[in-house]
Amino acid sequence: MTAQHVVEWDERNLAHLMAGDVSPSEVDEVLHSPISLRRRIAGGRRNYHGPTLAGRRLSVIVDVLGPNHVRPRTAREIPGR
Repeated sequence: MTAQHVVEWDERNLAHLMAGDVSPSEVDEVLHSPISLRRRIAGGRRNYHGPTLAGRRLSVIVDVLGPNHVRPRTAREIPGR
């Protein structure tokens, strides 16, 4: 993703992230990182795997709402190897 993309937040997806101990800023970091890996998954969704600025590796699932518009569904830390 680039800085021009819109990331949609609401109470539901914010609460889901916080329950998984992931902040919205960490999700933004992964979505906008040039080294994050992105792949399409079922249902018009994408899965992003990438690092936060603090070095956490996250998996972020988003709904694609438009060409430059996504809504995070869930995010979790990827366990170390």
